[in-house]
Amino acid sequence: MNFFHWGEFDPNLTVNSWFVSPKTLKIFRLVVAIYSWIIVIGDLLDYALRPQTLTIDGFDNDAECFLCYFTNLSYIGQTIYFTVAVFYSFRSDSLENFSKLHNFLFWILYHTLVHYHANNPWYVWWLNVSVHGVEFVTMLIELFLNRQIMKISFIFITIPFQILYMLEAFLLYDTHRDYIGRKHSKKSSENFSDPQMSTVDNVYPKWSLFIWDEDEMVSQWMLNITSQSEGQ
Repeated sequence: MNFFHWGEFDPNLTVNSWFVSPKTLKIFRLVVAIYSWIIVIGDLLDYALRPQTLTIDGFDNDAECFLCYFTNLSYIGQTIYFTVAVFYSFRSDSLENFSKLHNFLFWILYHTLVHYHANNPWYVWWLNVSVHGVEFVTMLIELFLNRQIMKISFIFITIPFQILYMLEAFLLYDTHRDYIGRKHSKKSSENFSDPQMSTVDNVYPKWSLFIWDEDEMVSQWMLNITSQSEGQ
């Protein structure tokens, strides 16, 4: 049984659409790819050049923590996808020459982005338009425009990547003694009460502390597990 549909990827479906011409799909992908690279580079420079501040999670708000956030990793993944999709669109005459492994990895990347965007709280993340709101919309348009076939079994490939990110969260806790997304952490509270550390007020509005989403629940769950382990 070919559970993960190895060798069944049809590259021609990648460059064709149910609703628009291949040329229109190509232009859409090119615009999104260029826009995404501008955002990724600009966001990375912003992290690297901004003054030393702390996030509401108590982390240094600089380039060192750029890849700490799953949203940044997700956006980089989408940027890579649209870049490769543009290459596919412009080289559609030679798609059959790509190896099965190359096509299979591209197929996995497509599934990964669709699965993750279905899980993310985009209605909250719209506050950060470029990285979250527009990202969700562009991936949704891509999902409906192209003709790639989604396979249910691929969820067993995409979930391990989320587990790896959760393991990274434990690693960050070991080095920072806090979790990304724990908005009510002890360290954050101390920063807000200390005038010298209150530069975070200039980065995030205080009302954002009251937003409750699944990141908060997962962070609290991981904190409880870690606390129990340390107690033993």
